[in-house]
Amino acid sequence: MARLTETDYRAAQEQYSEARQNNHIETACSDELQNLYRSICKTAIVAITLAIFASLILPIIFLIPELGLLAAAVAFLGVVFGLIATFKIRKYPEELIGKKAASIGLFGSIAVMAIGIGYYGYIYATEVPEGCERINFTMLKPDKHKDEVYPEEMEKYDGKRVFLKGFVRPSDRKLGLKKFILVGDFGSCCFGGTPKLTDMVAIELKDGLKANYSFRVRRIAGIFRLHKSGKTVNEDGVPNVIYSIEADYIK
Repeated sequence: MARLTETDYRAAQEQYSEARQNNHIETACSDELQNLYRSICKTAIVAITLAIFASLILPIIFLIPELGLLAAAVAFLGVVFGLIATFKIRKYPEELIGKKAASIGLFGSIAVMAIGIGYYGYIYATEVPEGCERINFTMLKPDKHKDEVYPEEMEKYDGKRVFLKGFVRPSDRKLGLKKFILVGDFGSCCFGGTPKLTDMVAIELKDGLKANYSFRVRRIAGIFRLHKSGKTVNEDGVPNVIYSIEADYIK
């Protein structure tokens, strides 16, 4: 058997390297051609878009914690679309691409949803000042099936410290408010007519506290008063109320 010379050995190496290179080129061309015939999964695009939109809401929740629920809701949709996209791409690998986009949308949305719910839950658990009982505007409304002006249950809160969240009803004065009407929803706050008596609470700030009008939720704590015969306030077009709070806390 003839012995290979160094020249023959080098020639064989060059042929082997050239063959490998040609094989890589063929493989790359084959993959590139295959990608040309595959379309990106539209569901994956929706998933990553929802994840990005939800993440843009996150910085705002530190100013408006209630938006944490909105971010979580958008992120939940991102999770749903991310799962659907992942399933489609795995089922039709020769027809669809977008696995990375689906993964980013899925796991990004999971992270946003966890942060949004977690932060809102933390605020809800810690927002009530010590010694206050939480009430809400739903509790203030009378039962439609009963002939009552206000729920009898509210009598037990008369004279007690309560905590209530709501929106400042707009008036001509926007700054340095000492008195204002608090309503339960944004529609009544800014776009509705005169709310029902049980949809309003007259707020009187004590201890030198003042407030400025804004669209955000306000957190109020103080002594709750039930005025069975009504109380004249003439505040912001509201002639009288049956609920009021002498507030020593506002946020």
